[in-house]
Amino acid sequence: MNGHFSFRHENSTSAKRLIRAGVSHGSTLFPLLYSTYTNDIPRPQTGVQFALFADDTALSLRSSNFRQITPRLQKAIDELICWFQTWRIELNSEKSAVISFNYSKIKEKEVVPYKSPTFRICNSPISWHHKYKYLGITLDKNLHCKGHIKRVRKNIQSYPLRLSGMIGKNSKMSLRNKCKLYKVCIRPVRVYAIRQSSPTLTQTHSTNSRFCKTTPAEKPPAHPRTSRMT
Repeated sequence: MNGHFSFRHENSTSAKRLIRAGVSHGSTLFPLLYSTYTNDIPRPQTGVQFALFADDTALSLRSSNFRQITPRLQKAIDELICWFQTWRIELNSEKSAVISFNYSKIKEKEVVPYKSPTFRICNSPISWHHKYKYLGITLDKNLHCKGHIKRVRKNIQSYPLRLSGMIGKNSKMSLRNKCKLYKVCIRPVRVYAIRQSSPTLTQTHSTNSRFCKTTPAEKPPAHPRTSRMT
């Protein structure tokens, strides 16, 4: 890996030094190496569910009493902060979020109950959200996944315009290759986390149907004309 690093403290910056080991940002090895590095991360002892994926961390707790959730979650956050500080892993409170899930058909305007306590990471407050994008899935507080389906539909609808040169009416690409293009570029976007949004599946199905109708099928080869001698 060819690169340099330097440290900055307030208005002072150290000299650059060569990075002798490591992987580049976005490397395919990064999630595996990071998981190995954080393998001994402590699990919360307060009944809080803990999930890791690469450098994303999620904490969850289920309870019928909202007032009982906040102190247990904050205690789990504090335990993790001590471990992160020991191994010099910096947490970004600005990218962190808190959601109170309530699986209900009634859409509530308030994010959380009135005078709910605020969670903190190193004395930095974590804001409450109605919805949040986590691992490519837009989660809303009622778990309806309407925002996720809306974003997926928008992405799918943009593909015919991007790929019009290859899947349009004037394209000479075979139908077999067009199907491969659909399976590689479009279907993964459409089916990702689709089981969690079953109430709104008809929206993605209708978008997928319109896309298939705009992709012309191959015409059968014309048979050569034969002349009959009499």
